[in-house]
Amino acid sequence: MVSAFLDTNIILNWLSVARLTDKQRMKYKRDIANKYVSYEMIEKIISEKGERGKFYASRVSLAEMIKLISEKLCWNRMYKDGIPSHEFFYYYRKMKITRKEVGEMIDGAAVFDSLIEDGILRTDELKKDGKMSESLLMVYLIGELKIEIHDAILICEAVHSKCQYFITGDGRLLDNKVKIKEIEIMQPQKFLEILKCEKYESLRH
Repeated sequence: MVSAFLDTNIILNWLSVARLTDKQRMKYKRDIANKYVSYEMIEKIISEKGERGKFYASRVSLAEMIKLISEKLCWNRMYKDGIPSHEFFYYYRKMKITRKEVGEMIDGAAVFDSLIEDGILRTDELKKDGKMSESLLMVYLIGELKIEIHDAILICEAVHSKCQYFITGDGRLLDNKVKIKEIEIMQPQKFLEILKCEKYESLRH
C-alpha cells in the first residue's frame, strides 16, 4: 500500500480541471497537460476511494488554496477594470469581495473538505465540531480580511483547541475588523489583567 502527501498545487490543478465541462476538458487537454495529469491522478484516487494507499493533505493546503482563489478573483477584477498589474498588492488589500466571490471560495474549500470527509485525503487536524467549520473560517480570515496564511492557520488551531483567547501583539490581528465569535483576539497587557484578576479571585476563595 502506497503513502503519499499531496501538495497544494496538485489539489488546485485538480480543482481547476474538475470545474470544466467534459467538452472543455477535451478541448483544452493539450493546453493544460500539466494540470490534467493532477486531475487524472486524483480522479483515480477518488474512484478507488483511497483503498490503494494513504493520501495526506495539510490545513496549510486549505489556507493556500483559499488565498490563491482570492488572488485569482482580484486579478480577474483588475483585468475587467483595466487596472495595471503593478497595482495588485494595493488593490488586493483594498478589494471588498462580493457574496458571489465568497461563494466561489467556499465552494473551493467545500471540495477540499469533501475529500477529507470521504476518506480520500487524511489529516489529523481537519476535524469538525460544533464551532464554525474550518473552511468557512479560512474564507473569512484569508479571503475577506486578507490575513496572512500562517496567521489564519494559528487562529484556526486556537479555535479548534477551544481556546477562549488568542494573544498577540500583531496590530493587523488586533484590528477591530477581526471578529470571531468563538475566540477573542487580545493583546498581552489586557490578558495579563485577566490573569491577575483570576488569581485575585482564586485567592479570595
